[in-house]
Amino acid sequence: MSIELLHYEDVKFRREGREILKGINWHVEEGENWALLGLNGAGKSTMLSMIPAYQIPTTGLLRVFGHEFGKYAWPKIKARLGFVSSALGQFQSTLDKQVVEDVVISGAFNSIGIYQQVEPEVRERGLQLLSEEEIMPSITHVAIIKDGLIVYKGKKRDILTDEILSDVFGIDVSVVWEKNRPWIIVK
Repeated sequence: MSIELLHYEDVKFRREGREILKGINWHVEEGENWALLGLNGAGKSTMLSMIPAYQIPTTGLLRVFGHEFGKYAWPKIKARLGFVSSALGQFQSTLDKQVVEDVVISGAFNSIGIYQQVEPEVRERGLQLLSEEEIMPSITHVAIIKDGLIVYKGKKRDILTDEILSDVFGIDVSVVWEKNRPWIIVK
């Protein structure tokens, strides 16, 4: 039996009268490693920022670790999350004082920077993540968001195709697979 890690059901989000997410449906189970792709402004950061409750859905259902948002103590959820994003740029002055290793490890504490004792196994996992040169081979699934909707989702080889990526990015591309990694060539 699969263990649900993340579930979005018809999740919508509005900011200042503008609809950012338009009915997101996405389900992630234990053992799946997803990449979320899309152009700037497609809704990726908004969508992911709902997991630690940095943003709250306007409507729809969000479950993390099987617990529904609004019906469970979210600090307990946040304590189990490690969240690292390019959105961390807003904390540049703090990041400038940190070494990369500590920034990665701080994701285990849902913080930016380390303010507590780090267990050896947590530090070891952070170092392991830093030593991995290639993330792509570990990705099992891909979801592509466009204009606030997930337009494609599934196993990475089914989604990362010439036709789909050309459609989403609006340019003619060719995808070549080598060692379980896609290489994208603009035609």
